[in-house]
Amino acid sequence: MKATKFLIVLVCTLLSFGSFCQSAKQFSKSIMLPNGWSLSPYGQSLELGDLPLNMATSPDQKYLIVTNNGQSKNSIQLIDLSKNQLLDAVEIDKAWYGLVFVSNNSFYASGGNNNWLVHYQIINEHLVPKDTLILGAKWPNRISPTGLCYHKKNNTLYTVTKDNNTLYEINLKDKKINSKINLPAEAYMCAMSASEKEVYISIWGKRLFLIYNTEKKQITDSILVGAHPNEFCITKNGRYVFIANGEDNSVSVIDTKKKKGLQRSMQPIEKIEEFSNYIDSNVYTAKPLSFIEGLKFSKQAYFDGDSNSYTIPNGMAEM
Repeated sequence: MKATKFLIVLVCTLLSFGSFCQSAKQFSKSIMLPNGWSLSPYGQSLELGDLPLNMATSPDQKYLIVTNNGQSKNSIQLIDLSKNQLLDAVEIDKAWYGLVFVSNNSFYASGGNNNWLVHYQIINEHLVPKDTLILGAKWPNRISPTGLCYHKKNNTLYTVTKDNNTLYEINLKDKKINSKINLPAEAYMCAMSASEKEVYISIWGKRLFLIYNTEKKQITDSILVGAHPNEFCITKNGRYVFIANGEDNSVSVIDTKKKKGLQRSMQPIEKIEEFSNYIDSNVYTAKPLSFIEGLKFSKQAYFDGDSNSYTIPNGMAEM
């Protein structure tokens, strides 16, 4: 009976919350996402292309580049961050995810199933293609580069692939492939550590996060994470890596200073609450109202309005 009572309260609360969201939509230019969630723009917005899959900022923070990789025409866009202005856009025959700046006015983009990396320069606020780094013959030869990262000290470019499961190391001085390292499955993203001694790699095709040593030229650690790991971000001090796992909607936290350094996986509800708390702490944003608040309201109502019960339920044993 207690469980039934809680579910009734929860449903009523979420229905009320849904009504609030619907009425709020009438006063905002909200965008419905494929998963049923909606986004309401904050500040100014710029129109992008079909399936903007990745972005990168120039080292001096002046420019933002976007790669659009949908089923219509693929493109690269150039944005001036100080003016919040779209400066240029160029079509690219094929593209998939990878972007990395190698200087303030020069970057590489993944050419997807063309099996090459396209080099662009920013000249007079326009995108100018300069050359390509060819990894192999075009499709149906299966390579397809995805993530990219850059070793500044050695002037070396790294890319991972999703079709032949390989890490490529390319010397930008002579534009030649130095080495190829086999990976256990399809890769998604790679990123350089702050020390430039490691390349971090998410293996989308397996539940793995790899650490590649750029000096030893070998994989020195393989860490089990959630299902379909894709993008990740690194803390400013370089110690922790947060990995988004697409299939089980979790985030894995890696301590790079420890061998097999998985700290924990944050489950979806916990992850959403932490993100809500982050938004709430930002002076430029209003307090968020997500379904997490609905869960907390329901639990508090179940316990006769006790303010100490305004927390996420830990399970039916609590009721």
